[in-house]
Amino acid sequence: MFEQSQELFKREAELKAEVAKLERERAEITPNLDRLKKDCDLYLEGTSWDAKSDSCERYDSATASLSQIEQMLKVHNMDLNHIATLKTELGIQ
Repeated sequence: MFEQSQELFKREAELKAEVAKLERERAEITPNLDRLKKDCDLYLEGTSWDAKSDSCERYDSATASLSQIEQMLKVHNMDLNHIATLKTELGIQ
């Protein structure tokens, strides 16, 4: 039982570290989305010389990354909730 509890705490710590990392990545990507969307729109409209040809690719890449991060955060948070439930059932904190 001690080894299982130790593994549970270890897994919880790993998940919390991964959640923190993903939240940092999300915080880096989110502020740039509006600018990337605007650059893409300007490029597609052809109304600006400043918009680059890869603007839409960068926007698509950022939204795909953000979507993947959100999905992983949901999975990790579900795992953390499951671990919390197990800890409560086992009477360990």
